[in-house]
This record gives sequence, C-alpha cells and structure tokens, in this order.
Amino acid sequence: MHNWKNETIASFSYHLKNIIESGISLVDSIQMLTLQQVIPENKGNKLIQMIQQGESFSNALQEIRFPVIFCSFIQAAELHGNLIFALQQCHRYYLTRAKWVKKMKKVMFYPVFILSFLCLGLVFLSIVVLPSFSALYESFSYELPATTRFVFTLSHVFPYLIVLMITLLLLCIWGRRRPTFQVVFVRVPFIAAYYRYRYTQYLSLQLGSFMVAGVPMLSTITLLEQITPWPTLSNYLTNTKQKLIDGDTLSNIVQEDSEALLPIFSQTVVLGEETGKLGEMLGRLAITTEEWLAEKIEKWMTYLEPILTLFIGLVMAIVVISLFLPMFGLIQAVQ
Repeated sequence: MHNWKNETIASFSYHLKNIIESGISLVDSIQMLTLQQVIPENKGNKLIQMIQQGESFSNALQEIRFPVIFCSFIQAAELHGNLIFALQQCHRYYLTRAKWVKKMKKVMFYPVFILSFLCLGLVFLSIVVLPSFSALYESFSYELPATTRFVFTLSHVFPYLIVLMITLLLLCIWGRRRPTFQVVFVRVPFIAAYYRYRYTQYLSLQLGSFMVAGVPMLSTITLLEQITPWPTLSNYLTNTKQKLIDGDTLSNIVQEDSEALLPIFSQTVVLGEETGKLGEMLGRLAITTEEWLAEKIEKWMTYLEPILTLFIGLVMAIVVISLFLPMFGLIQAVQ
C-alpha cells in the first residue's frame, strides 16, 4: 500500500489541473507527470493503463491507493463535469493539510521529545528508585503523605499504563480512517468540532458544484450519499434524501437536523433558496469554512505546546515532591 504524502498529492493536483487547462488529454497529462516523476512511475503507468482500458479516473485512483477524500472529489467531478475545479480544490485541501502537518510536527517535537524521556525516566523510577524509597520509609514505620502513597501505588502499574497508552495511540493512528473508528472519533468533543468544520466545507463545496452544474437536488444528495468518505455524513445525507422524497424542502431539513454541520450551513441554505443563488453561496461558504478551520487549527496548535510543557512540569514536580516530602517529616521527627 502506497503512503501518499500530502505534498505529492497537492503537486499532482496542481500540475494536472494546469496541463489539462492547456488542452492536453487526461492520459497524456498523467504520462507527462509520470515522466517528470511527480508521481512514482509504476503508479503512473498503472493509472494510464486502467484509464485506457475504460476505467474511470476515480476508480483508477482508488486502485493505486489514492486517499478516499481525493477520490471522492474526482468522482463528484466526473458526475458534474468539472474536473479542473475538483483538482483545484484537491490542491488547496492537501496543500493546507501539508502545512498543518508540518506545523504540528514542529510544535509537538520538543514536548513529545521531553515527554518520551519523562516516560522512560518514570519507568526507571518505578522499577529501580521508588521500590528503594518505599523500603526505606517502611523501615522507619513512618506514615507517608497521601501524594507519596499515591505515587508508590502508581509505580507498580506505571509500566503497564505506558504500554497501554502506546497501544491506544497506535490503534488510533491505524483506525482514524476506518469507518468504525470514525463513528467513535466524532463523539470526542475536540475531534467532533474538527469534523463539523470538515463536513460543512466538504458538503458545501460538493453540493454547490452540483447545483451550479444544474444537477437536480435529489440526484445530488443521492450521489453525495454514495461517494462521501465519512460514515456520519453519509448517514446524514441518507436521512436528508428520505425527507426530500417525502416532500420536505432542504431548508427545513437542515434547520431540523443540524448537529452534524455548522449552524451557518442551514442559514446559507435558507438564504440561498430565498435568493435563488444557493449554488454560488454554498461555494463561497466552502471557502470561508476552510479558512475558519485553518484559523481554528492554528489557534489549537499555539495552545498545544504550553499545555504539554505544563503537564510535563506538573508530573515532574509531583514525583519529586512526593519522594522527598517524607524526608522532611523524618528529619523533624528525629530532631
């Protein structure tokens, strides 16, 4: 399975859009990008071969393991007929994502580095140092402070807690793109906020594109229900489709059931239906939501480093104070 980098996908989207805009066919465009090593040669050749055999561009991309979100953008473009617009949006999405990942790595490097050494140090303390202190204090028959007793008790299970935390972290990394895990993730407050922005941006962009292309509303919702990469959003679209079939309007539906999306989505739909410019307004909302999400992530990341640093300092302070606090009591008792 090829692990596509965000930078590679952004570059592929950007150059493919520009080449197609110049009037060159899709196959020839991909061949040029393959020769320029924008994508690996074996993946590019397989992509060309599948398209020449009659496969759709989106199916060929899925076969070479392109990300699900990228494939959903391309699949939607094949339906509403604006591939250049979809590639432009993919370029923006993955370029922004690449910047977020770089900044996240930069912000988290120092705290994670210190936290790793802290965990190793605590494991060493729990295995070597704390048992010696515990035996020393027990020999004096001295009643230990509550914090010291807690640290000694925690030291027995701390190595197992470290293993459990690492296992859960690896499980989250592995399962973040699996449908079953996504249903769990969207229930976590911080992650749920991110998904609401992402659902709103994605649905606004796709729905607006279909409407500008003249695709009927019910057909649009049905198509988006099939290609959306998130189970929660897919279920939302399933319910929306059923209510449309029952004769309800989109504005009433989004006002009644707005938990999955930002409130501004329902407001935009209402105003768009009143003015007859729903497609254009949703397109602008998609751009605005993407900018808001970028600002939110910037703000969250600025808080991340001091929070992690403060947490590490508190843990160190509690451990050190808990170890040496009984000594002061022993000294006073001896005096």
